[in-house]
Amino acid sequence: MSAEHAGFLLALGLNGHLRDMPYMNMFDYFVKCNEMISIGLLLGLAATYRGTMDVQATKMMSIHLEALLPPTSIELDIQQNILVAALLGVGLLYQATAHAHYAQVLLNEIGKPPGPELENCVEREGYALAAGLALGLVCVGAGDSAPPHLAPRLRAYVLGGERHAYGLDN
Repeated sequence: MSAEHAGFLLALGLNGHLRDMPYMNMFDYFVKCNEMISIGLLLGLAATYRGTMDVQATKMMSIHLEALLPPTSIELDIQQNILVAALLGVGLLYQATAHAHYAQVLLNEIGKPPGPELENCVEREGYALAAGLALGLVCVGAGDSAPPHLAPRLRAYVLGGERHAYGLDN
């Protein structure tokens, strides 16, 4: 597996051809644990199903994001770049839907406190930036239909202010 193969998978997704790829084949790619292949496949899949809220594609993104897994699930050791790709993938899948649950999850991920998986400040900032971009994609064009608590929370993140407990919905 090479970077060229990862780029090919991304290109297939950008052109909408990953709709025809069986999900079991995608799992085979993920099992190989190649970072570039996983990123290309996640972003390509998200591009293929952009704005559709496709359930199967959402499951593919969710298995890479702790915030979208059940609380009793096993903690997975997933590389930082794959986490970022999965976050952006969620943003693409739910683009312009103003989906309240995913908007809340992404908002919580922006304010997620650093943990052992985010070892340094640069990784934390990159993760928060990806969550912010994904949140922007989900809420783009929403206007007044966007969840009302988003703007005050984002303002608090930027300017400082009342801290919210991570993982709690408002």
